[in-house]
Amino acid sequence: MQSRSNASMRPNPGFRWHAVAAIAAVLSLLAAGLFAATVPAEKLLPPPPAASFEAEHAGVVPAGFDRRKQVIDESLAAGKAVGWAGRYYYGDRFASNVYLSLAPGAGLVVTETGCLGLYAANHGSLVDGTDGVLRISYAVPASPQGGSFPGELMPLSWGRRQYLIPPDQLAAFATAINHGKEPRDGDGGGSFLLRVGDEYQPVSGLPSLPTSMLALLRREPVEVEIASVEVRRRSKPGDICVSNYWVRVVPTAAAVPPLFVGEVLLPIDGNDRATVIASQGQSAEAEIVVFQCNDRFAPKLGMRLTTGAYNEGRGAGR
Repeated sequence: MQSRSNASMRPNPGFRWHAVAAIAAVLSLLAAGLFAATVPAEKLLPPPPAASFEAEHAGVVPAGFDRRKQVIDESLAAGKAVGWAGRYYYGDRFASNVYLSLAPGAGLVVTETGCLGLYAANHGSLVDGTDGVLRISYAVPASPQGGSFPGELMPLSWGRRQYLIPPDQLAAFATAINHGKEPRDGDGGGSFLLRVGDEYQPVSGLPSLPTSMLALLRREPVEVEIASVEVRRRSKPGDICVSNYWVRVVPTAAAVPPLFVGEVLLPIDGNDRATVIASQGQSAEAEIVVFQCNDRFAPKLGMRLTTGAYNEGRGAGR
């Protein structure tokens, strides 16, 4: 039996509860009829300067940030950088948006912005390891001001696209492909750092994942159902109540490939997504997070979920 792992899909670095609170606040305005405007689907733009944010919401830009950003911008403009250099983005284009720029010899700058302004900013130096992983030494340790940005990034190419994926999120990236979340297209946001502009580029074949991770891309979906439910933990960060349920899932058909740790299962006939935390033969344990502390919102026995599967034809230049 595989041990329970931290490799399960979790909120991406930089995303914190203020983003959830911001969404809740806007939903409240909608309910009151005070917010009727919709957010237009515009092309991704560089983040506004920190000086334009309201002071009460402004994050702290650490010393040396502007100078490093200038050096990176000059390196990118000179066209001397390697393939993974560039400007990247992930987020929902509203409550949480992470912009990252990097170049060899120049380092990295990264910001998280949202509907309340600048949440965090950081910068650092890069070490390009022999294992293909970029390791980052940040100027400010992880903190509300410095952010909780990833300390390691693996450059991945997919056709003309370039991604930067934290090594502990490779399984999450593979499962996002299985569910059609990647390759993302057009003006929508996403959960993984993609070079700005590459969302319009076609893909071909498979991404340059390590061989062990390519094995996680499914050709046929596996359908499972919940056989047992157990609440493991409840917490209340701020005004939000969170319940963590562990469920046992079993396949609805015989002799199917096993689930893998970190795989995300999406509901067929329910609302709850599950992340596999342990797998043994034809059954697995998974975690479901519910933003309620009333058990009437708990996952239901018999609820069906699927692994999804990747169809190469759907991903090219949509």
